[in-house]
Amino acid sequence: MRKDALFQRHELFVASGIIAAHSTFESDGFRQRDLRFFIELFSNWVEITLDGLTLELNNTQVARYLSNLCDEGYARRVTRKGHPRYHLTRTGVLEMLRRISERQYLPSPEHMFFLNYFVRNYGPRIQALVEKQGSKFPLELRLEVEELLNIDAILAREEDRANRELQKLDARIRDGSKTSAMAKKLITGDQDIDSAVVEIEKHFPYELNSQKPLTELIAALPDWQKEWELKSGAMLRAQQIWLPTRSMLLAYIQILKRLQNA
Repeated sequence: MRKDALFQRHELFVASGIIAAHSTFESDGFRQRDLRFFIELFSNWVEITLDGLTLELNNTQVARYLSNLCDEGYARRVTRKGHPRYHLTRTGVLEMLRRISERQYLPSPEHMFFLNYFVRNYGPRIQALVEKQGSKFPLELRLEVEELLNIDAILAREEDRANRELQKLDARIRDGSKTSAMAKKLITGDQDIDSAVVEIEKHFPYELNSQKPLTELIAALPDWQKEWELKSGAMLRAQQIWLPTRSMLLAYIQILKRLQNA
């Protein structure tokens, strides 16, 4: 079944919103407007890139999303008349928790900070509901819920991913400096630039772009631009893109460390 693109793009807020609605209105079930409220509230706290600083939804979108969840067995309608109310099913609770806890947050650190807040404050509610439902959540599933709500483990995994990205970034910075030095050595006077490009590519195939070989990537450029890219561009990319990015990544790693066991 095709997922709604808007809901898929903002799945963190959607899945968190439905968990919050389910845990808040557990006795009677939550309404469409309850889910919409939590999604818009959470996005307002975090998503600074959205117009109006919030994710705005209409009732039709929310109704279609809930209908899809019911079709997939993740939710069920608990009223027959009037405004529909919903409960997450056992599999629905697990699925929503997976959707928020197994994501990668590195491109948007503020989403990781929201997840830290959400799990620490809403996690105990979910665990209490699981315990309350008793036999509906056998031991194996209760342990899975506990693991999915283990925020320190989530933060540690994110820290590991960030450290791997830091290693790749450090390699790009080193290669940028070495590419520039080699280009200045090889490209002198009437030296054939294309042969220099081939030689540089043997040593630093990743420096400009990981998707295409260096020779293919800059083949269409005039010689003067090729020379600038190799002599100056490589160094400037390291100084003006990757080193600032590295500083941000280091700060993110330090924050993740502080959040663990907080």
